[in-house]
Amino acid sequence: MSSNSSEVDRRAVPDEATALLTIKIGEVSRTSRKHLTILTFGFLLSEGLDVFRAKVDSCTDKALENFRGERHVRENRALYMRPGAHSKQAELVEITSINFENRVARSYRNYLKRKTDDPFQCEVYVYVKKVVAPRRRRPKEAVEITTAAALQGEFAQTQRLDSGELSGAAVASSSKRKRSAGSEDGDEQSQSYQTLQGQQVDGGYYRTVRMVVNGAVVPVQVNVHDLLSCFASFQHSTALGTETHQGEAGANGFEE
Repeated sequence: MSSNSSEVDRRAVPDEATALLTIKIGEVSRTSRKHLTILTFGFLLSEGLDVFRAKVDSCTDKALENFRGERHVRENRALYMRPGAHSKQAELVEITSINFENRVARSYRNYLKRKTDDPFQCEVYVYVKKVVAPRRRRPKEAVEITTAAALQGEFAQTQRLDSGELSGAAVASSSKRKRSAGSEDGDEQSQSYQTLQGQQVDGGYYRTVRMVVNGAVVPVQVNVHDLLSCFASFQHSTALGTETHQGEAGANGFEE
């Protein structure tokens, strides 16, 4: 029975027809009153859905390319038809190879019911979406991100200092202090160096260190890497001066 009905519908529909393509903006699951454009193209019902779909795709792609305004893309490749002349968007039916001819025939019967002198146009719908541009960062936000990345890179470079080298520097410093035990400045410098070595740089590239300023001990924010380098250089020069002084004293017959 359904086969005979299909044959009757098939004979009632003209093989050569016009499609009215509406390119809507939005999603089929949500009510959308906006459309990109409406256009028409001719098709043969006997050619089947594949040829019909190819024509819809070609027309849609050209419309998207030629549209002057915000950019849109077609992510949903489905085709839809209305089951009735006054059907809502939620009632749209997706067109498949199984229901294609029946849906075109149903559209033609709805056209005949309207008893209009206008030529038959088979309505078909596709959906496109507006391309949303990525949010631009504010200038202040971009500067903060760049600065944080730079500090992170410097900190990572500092953390790569070999712990063995630090231990070796501490041993050498201790040996030199023994040769200059009478120097209070040398003891104070070595103590500060050991304190920094023990703390390492686990809190950041800069660290708070206690220093004597105008006779008072105050916390000072310092660059740890630079401070360690200064201490090592200062102790090295102090040790050389002590050894030279001891050599001169021995030559003159004096000892300290």
